[in-house]
Amino acid sequence: MNVNPIAPVTSRHKSIRSMQSDILKLTRDRKRNFRKRINMKQSKEEINEARQEFNERIKERRKELREFIKKTRVPEQFRQAS
Repeated sequence: MNVNPIAPVTSRHKSIRSMQSDILKLTRDRKRNFRKRINMKQSKEEINEARQEFNERIKERRKELREFIKKTRVPEQFRQAS
């Protein structure tokens, strides 16, 4: 049996921050990848394909974040008065 107190609001915020940082990391990786491909003088088609793949991943992560925020809404009775 677990007897440790749970802070649902705090853990939810940590999870949301983690998901947001993952999205920002993907965005940085996309920019870095884009610059790297330009320096390697790859064709624009290859660069655009890679960019589209990154954009799809970012869109998917944002969608997951929105769904997570909706699903994990903490009821008022579980929120602590500060």
